[in-house]
Amino acid sequence: MFRGLFGDVTNGRLARLPFLGYWALIFVLMIAVGIGVAVTFGAAEHLIGGDLQSAQDQLLGQVGAPAVVAIAIVFVALAFAGLNIQAKRLRDIGLPGWWSVLGILIISSALSFGLSDEAASAFSLLVLIALLLVPTGALGRTSGRAS
Repeated sequence: MFRGLFGDVTNGRLARLPFLGYWALIFVLMIAVGIGVAVTFGAAEHLIGGDLQSAQDQLLGQVGAPAVVAIAIVFVALAFAGLNIQAKRLRDIGLPGWWSVLGILIISSALSFGLSDEAASAFSLLVLIALLLVPTGALGRTSGRAS
């Protein structure tokens, strides 16, 4: 599993079903970490007596910068894993992996800044659906006939 998420960065491939499984795993882990952070701040706020700013200050004072750095590292690692499995799936389809991921990120960012976050989200959903529906080697196949 670790190799599937973080290994074969330059030339790995990933079929549709494993891509869906890894994507779902990353999604659930990101949600779980986010909920864990929210619950921690909510519990601290409850213990302090309802003042969120005081709770955040006290929690950061006690837990400190190492916890913030650890959470940031977890999010960066999960984001990298998501981009890596997307690059693998794109290579499996027949596109250049990381260059295609870069293009998708640029288009998504342009839509987010130029139009709206909803347009960028819709584009990302369309990319996900395409990655799930396009079969292996669909864009890299040759017809096999003499021209």
